[in-house]
Amino acid sequence: MAISTLVLHELARENNELAAIATAVGCSRRDVCQAMEVLKKRRLVDNCATGKGVSIGLKRGTYAISDSGLEWVTSGKVISPGQGTRRLWTKTRGLSERAWWYFRTFRVATLLDILNSQASGKEKTAYKHLHLYVTALEVAGILMRTIYRVPVPGRLGLVQWQLVQDLGPKTPVWRQIANEIFDPNGRKVFSLTRRNRCSL
Repeated sequence: MAISTLVLHELARENNELAAIATAVGCSRRDVCQAMEVLKKRRLVDNCATGKGVSIGLKRGTYAISDSGLEWVTSGKVISPGQGTRRLWTKTRGLSERAWWYFRTFRVATLLDILNSQASGKEKTAYKHLHLYVTALEVAGILMRTIYRVPVPGRLGLVQWQLVQDLGPKTPVWRQIANEIFDPNGRKVFSLTRRNRCSL
C-alpha cells in the first residue's frame, strides 16, 4: 500500500503528529510530509496547523483529515500517482484576456462593446465564450450588472457590467471543471460552487 494511503489511514485513527505517523508507517518524516502534500492537493487533508487561521485545536506540526478523507478511507480506495488530479490553469489568453483589459480600462461594458472592439473575428463561438466568462466573473463578485441598460430599438436593451474588483493586470482565469475563478495577481481562488454554479 502506498505511503499516502497509509498516512491517510493513520489520520483517520486520529494519529496526527508527524513523528508518530512516521513510526506507525515505517518511513521518514520527510516521506510523511511528501505524502501530506499529495493528500492536501486532493483535499483529503484540510491543512497543517501552523498557528494561522486554524481553530480545530491542533498544535503546530499536526494535520487534520477532511470529511472527504474519511469517506475515502471508509470506501477502501487506495491512492495512486496521477489519480484524481487535473491541470489547474494559471493563465488566460485570447478574448478573455482582452475583455479583462477592456473592463480595467473603461470600467463599464456590454458584451457588444467588447466584441466590436476586441474580437478578431477568428474566435469560434465568441459571444457564447465571452458571455460565460463575464457571467463567471459576475458570480464571483468581480463584476456586477448595472441597473441601466443600453437602449436598442425594439429590444429590451443591452446588459452592462461594471468592474467592482480590480484584481490587477493579470487576467482572472475561469477554471470550468473546478468551477472557480483563479486570480493570478493575488493567487486567490473565488469558488463559484458556493454561490451559483456556472455551467456551459
